[in-house]
Amino acid sequence: MVSFKWDWNRAMEVRAEEAADAKTTEFVLNMLREHEPYEKISRLASTSMENVQRIAQKNNIAYS
Repeated sequence: MVSFKWDWNRAMEVRAEEAADAKTTEFVLNMLREHEPYEKISRLASTSMENVQRIAQKNNIAYS
């Protein structure tokens, strides 16, 4: 049997992180659709180039 303690504060932290990730992804997608350079998107979204490329690839948006 698996036992765990529900941690409300940690659940809220995880939810906040997920919301921030969703907003970052939305921002990156909007910038990709405008054909902004990956470097610029990475800088403005405060995320890694790898993350920008991953989002682009996942959404079938590929350009350099």
